[in-house]
Amino acid sequence: MTQKLILGLNAAYHESSAALWGKGRILAAAEEERFNRIRHGKPTRVNTAGELPLRAIRACLRRAGVSAADVDVIVYAFHPRLRRRVHPRPEDRGHNLETNNYGTPEGERRMARGCLSAPELLGRHIHPAWRSRTRFLPHHLAHGASGVLAMPTEAERRAFLTVDGIGEIESARWGEWNGRLRTRSRLIYPHSLGFLWERITQYLGYRPLYDEAKIMALAAYGDPDRYQAVFSRFASTTSESPLRLDNQWLRFRETSPDGMVALFGRPILSRKPNSDKEEHHQRDLAATLQSFTNDAVRNMGQHLRMHTKANHLGLAGGVALNCVAMYALASTGLFESLWVQPATNDAGTALGAALWWAVHREGARPWQMEHPYLGPEIDNEATLTELSRNNARVVWSRPFEPPKKAAEELAAGKVIGWVRGPMEFGPRALGNRSLLAHPGLPGIRDRINRIKGREWFRPLAVSVMDEAADRWFDIPESARMATRNMNLAVPGRALAREKTPKAPHVDGSCRIQTVAGENPGFRRLLREFQGLTELPLVINTSFNLGQPMVANAKDAIDTFLRMKDVFSLYLGDYRIERHP
Repeated sequence: MTQKLILGLNAAYHESSAALWGKGRILAAAEEERFNRIRHGKPTRVNTAGELPLRAIRACLRRAGVSAADVDVIVYAFHPRLRRRVHPRPEDRGHNLETNNYGTPEGERRMARGCLSAPELLGRHIHPAWRSRTRFLPHHLAHGASGVLAMPTEAERRAFLTVDGIGEIESARWGEWNGRLRTRSRLIYPHSLGFLWERITQYLGYRPLYDEAKIMALAAYGDPDRYQAVFSRFASTTSESPLRLDNQWLRFRETSPDGMVALFGRPILSRKPNSDKEEHHQRDLAATLQSFTNDAVRNMGQHLRMHTKANHLGLAGGVALNCVAMYALASTGLFESLWVQPATNDAGTALGAALWWAVHREGARPWQMEHPYLGPEIDNEATLTELSRNNARVVWSRPFEPPKKAAEELAAGKVIGWVRGPMEFGPRALGNRSLLAHPGLPGIRDRINRIKGREWFRPLAVSVMDEAADRWFDIPESARMATRNMNLAVPGRALAREKTPKAPHVDGSCRIQTVAGENPGFRRLLREFQGLTELPLVINTSFNLGQPMVANAKDAIDTFLRMKDVFSLYLGDYRIERHP
């Protein structure tokens, strides 16, 4: 087992992050957005590649109790020289590319310079020795390592599948681990599911890289057959050729979606929160996109299973956040077990880079990621300082049994904040940075969407006690591990539809987190709530309002004070209410 300290970094595009390996495991992992309060850590532009996750790095060092000088290797999850060898692309010739942007000679040079500046910047801002200790690793290799080398299984042979927008040139890669990570196949630009989602998200009037989850939610209201014939003009999928896209229509590197307008016409947009007037044109195109994605992901899985014969699959990449497509893949029964790494977006490449180096260069064994609680803890002293600072606005106490008191308030119909313990690594709130509510209340979906300022069609997620989950939801046997991290939308059974009618989405599905012993405080709350209501589940969404999930006491209190319909906040050992 390696005794070296290895730091993985992600900074090339977005979701900037850091993860620290040592003593045979990941000691800490965190995303920069939680500290700088900027969604995804920074904008995705060629001139931001040199902006490093310095706060996340320092948070990892503090959690592990080590100094920067102790770190032996820094592995940056992107290979800029590999990128420069394959860009600009012939598929973009003749397109109206914006000067100094992705895909142009000057833009690609600028991005490469930003990435290559990482050793010098780390040496300047963290520790001088890091200048010579920094290495580069291909983006999708880091994604693949995060999915397969952190999989919580004893199986020696396992497959991996990574799907996102783009790394250096790849948009997807699949292969297997059998003592060594081996790539079987890959997709290269412009054949990219991630870019397809970005383009259609933009066409529908939403923000690419930010609002794809909204399109997935909207899809449940639409007719997936309406645009299939038009879709077939630029997109196809089979088991032998899982994804082919015609970039003459999609024109991914252009800033305007004019190709989409030529295919589908100009959309009629009405995107006001809490309005149900979203046009059928938008709903149906979203539904067609989701249906195509389900087919493409299933075909990738079939292709992978045929060529590897592996029974266990680990997934990573931004497309794996699509909980509907993950259910479609799990439902095929192609694999005995399926696991989606909790930070499956680009943040997870930091974890994968550290793992790849530890396993392949230092001879470590793969690590089993039993939970995602790898970030900073809520500090009670810092909490007390912030409470004193807000003395005129809040009152607080230290309840003897916070889970019991919180469950009583939930049972009484209150919406509460639950911010305790170490922060989750990844975009899902999994019981430590959560907004919680009673799932059986009439109108609870509209109430939560109002609190969060979300669109009318956004569904809710739930956390459910592991042993009760099968009575409430139809979970594929292969997806047991994936439900731990809220990465599948599964059908609700009759009990869920009867007792919690507003928890499932309009199509009857629900994104769920099954809670076992990995989070004892949150599980205790669920058990207390069940004792009061006979419901072994609660509504669980992220504790944030227009910003990233909260990281510390200051962020939590500030957010609580802006959430007018949230009754109380459980912050570390404290319970907080607004001043009467």
